[in-house]
Amino acid sequence: VGSADVYKRQLWRCGLNKLELINIAKKLGADVPIFIYGQSCWAEGTGDIFSDISVPDKYILLIKPDIHASTKSLFNHPKLNKIERPISPSEYIYSKTYNAFEPIIRCQHKGLSNLLDSCSQEFRLTGTGSCFFVLSDHIEELDKINRKINKSLDTIITKTLQFLPVSEHTQ
Repeated sequence: VGSADVYKRQLWRCGLNKLELINIAKKLGADVPIFIYGQSCWAEGTGDIFSDISVPDKYILLIKPDIHASTKSLFNHPKLNKIERPISPSEYIYSKTYNAFEPIIRCQHKGLSNLLDSCSQEFRLTGTGSCFFVLSDHIEELDKINRKINKSLDTIITKTLQFLPVSEHTQ
């Protein structure tokens, strides 16, 4: 257990270790435990099986549209392509991959799909959604795309990180 982890648990006075916190996080959703894990990783299962990975230093434009994507509904959608083989972390980061949920989300939200298609980069859906992102080596490129995007959408440009800023790895 790293010193920062111990410090955070003392600060929050929760008395729980990382595994206990991850088990609580799983009940909130499959995309929550990764925030407790605290470093770049590949998450599988119900978001609680982690493989450490190193992500390239990139800038990210993240778009959060005002739509709801029900994970349960998407997994039960009749047009979900369940034939695709699982991908590995290296395939996802370094090459073009396929998110089986993206065509469904885009079909359900044509206006959003048209907006994303009008941008000069290929956006990817995050998991089952509803956020989309694009990676770039150049923040200026993402800023240019961001200026084209409808201002009713929440957007942020950020940078990839290997560890949470409050982890022991940043001390």
